[in-house]
Amino acid sequence: MFTYFSLLKAKNASQIVPLTSTYPLVATFLAIIFLKEELTLFKILGTIFIVVGIYLLFKS
Repeated sequence: MFTYFSLLKAKNASQIVPLTSTYPLVATFLAIIFLKEELTLFKILGTIFIVVGIYLLFKS
């Protein structure tokens, strides 16, 4: 929580809040690594969409 509020003070909320909502990306990676989840086409597409969205958010 401390880093979240620190980032909100330093940057615009319109950039920080969507970035903190990328927890499904982290959960997917951890599930694949530790729980041996199967990597499906939908998971790959979802990961690509999240990464592209983060790139577009911070591009400008």
